[in-house]
Amino acid sequence: MKYILTFLFLLISFFITAQREVNKTDILRFNKEIDDEIITLKDSLANSKNYVSQIDLEFKLDVYRIEKFASKKINVDNTTMGMTKAIFELEKEYDKLLNKYYQILLKKLKPEDYEKLKMSQRNWISFRDSERALIGIVSQEKYSGGGTIQKNIRASRICEITRKRVYEIKEHIDQFSE
Repeated sequence: MKYILTFLFLLISFFITAQREVNKTDILRFNKEIDDEIITLKDSLANSKNYVSQIDLEFKLDVYRIEKFASKKINVDNTTMGMTKAIFELEKEYDKLLNKYYQILLKKLKPEDYEKLKMSQRNWISFRDSERALIGIVSQEKYSGGGTIQKNIRASRICEITRKRVYEIKEHIDQFSE
């Protein structure tokens, strides 16, 4: 009897903590929770003794939102596939931020300097695409030893390339005196 109760307890525990896919209800809940957290974070940053410019505040909140959303997704679906999907979706969100902050930087430049930024971005896109191809190659089983974790490693490395570029663009924006 003791073994049966122990087995039932473990079985029930398994079903309670079993992973599942993120659904629309989860997404709505995540957005609500993050919106509430953003309000608190925004107040905290605005009231801090360290000066935070409007662009810094916006950037911190943008990054917080997408990182927190990915984290919440992974907490619900922490399967390899779920984590990989969340990381690739995070990379897409970083790409949206990249476009947003690229446009901000472009507007700060004088028209005669637009082409330098555009050339830099085209070069970066070439680098990103070739680096993605290399990441795909080295994560193949014949090089990495394989395993399902390679999907997460590949997704993380691809995401990191875009994340770094977002921060680089933001650093360029920070160079401007207001």
